[in-house]
Formats: sequence, structure tokens, C-alpha cells
Amino acid sequence: MMRYLLIVTIISGLLIGLGCNSPTAPGGSKDIESYLGPPPTLSGMVGTYTWTGNDGISQTGNVFKDDQGNLTFVPDRSSSVTKVPVFVLSLEYLNHRGLYQGQWPIYRRGDTIIFDLNIDYNSSLPLNIYPVLYAKLTTITRYYPSMIPLPGGSTQIWDPLEIAPNSSIVVQGTYAIPWDCYFSWGCTTSDIEINFMAGLLEFEIIHEVLGIFDP
Repeated sequence: MMRYLLIVTIISGLLIGLGCNSPTAPGGSKDIESYLGPPPTLSGMVGTYTWTGNDGISQTGNVFKDDQGNLTFVPDRSSSVTKVPVFVLSLEYLNHRGLYQGQWPIYRRGDTIIFDLNIDYNSSLPLNIYPVLYAKLTTITRYYPSMIPLPGGSTQIWDPLEIAPNSSIVVQGTYAIPWDCYFSWGCTTSDIEINFMAGLLEFEIIHEVLGIFDP
């Protein structure tokens, strides 16, 4: 039976433009890529996972995410196969100043990022075997690819996180961008721990990429 579930979501698509004079079109002489390089390109594989069941069955593998946010767990060849709950994760930034190349939201140093994290838990497993006993959510905004947390209040915790099988929830988070950030690509991670009754599932996933820029 599942004991707890760790979801680390690295969310890209957010671009922090620090002090941009033209947040909707930061190009030309103030081209973001001249400072940071091109935005990292992520493939369908967004992370890895480990499952340890109370019945002694263990499984490791990769986590894939499609355009709709659906997560798929693909076990390694040497691993046993077991079912896991179905999760759909997506994140929306609500108050950006514009989009770089029509894709990456832009923020300035001193801005407060507001985002909605949508979590769907669509369990296809028997609910009397896989009930949720306890859940906790932690989000951290980090530099990428070093994964060092950004300065200031980059860590937020929801404890407990109210979630149940066959349910959808929206969690709103905020992060105040400090004035001492330096130029870099970055990311936001979200860690979700869910205690079930069947064992332990841990996984880390990368969704998208953000940037920190000051022309």
C-alpha cells in the first residue's frame, strides 16, 4: 500500500524580466538570449521515480508529461510493474508583464509572482486500497540548472494539503522577487507528499523553464 508520494515539479514557461523597459517585447539591443542564452528545451521525459511497496515490490523508472499535464510512469526494464495513481499537473502565472517570444511570462525584480498550481488526482485504483491519509505541498523557486533556491521567500509549504482520489484542487502561491537576484534561467519546483496505505512512491518532474533578466 502507498505510504507517501513526492512530486517534484519543475515548472518552466515563467520568465522573470528584471527591470525590463519593454516587458512585452524584450528584444533588439536588450535581447534576453544575449544575456542568458536560448531557453532550455525539455523533452517529454521530465523526471524519475521510485516505488517501494509494502508487499516488497519495488520499481524505478522515468516520468513523462504530455501537453495536457498528464504524468506517465514508465518502469525500467529491471523493475517490477505495478499500478500507480494518475496525476495531472499544470501551473498558470497570473500577473506577468508580458511574454518573451509569445511563450515565457516576464517579471521584473521587485515584482511578486502569483501562480495557480492545478492538481488533478484521477485514481483508477480501488479507493478502499488507495485512500489518501495525508498530503503536504512544498514549492521552491530555484536557479536552473544549478537548482539552488532563489533568495528571499522562495519556499512555501501547505501542510496539510487537502486532496483526495478523483478530485481536482487549485493551490495559489506567491514569490516576491528580491532585488539581489542575478541573471539566470530558473525554475519552480513543487514537492507533493501523499501518504497512502500501499507503499512509497517518490518522483521528481520538470515541467518548464523560467528566466531572470535585467537589460
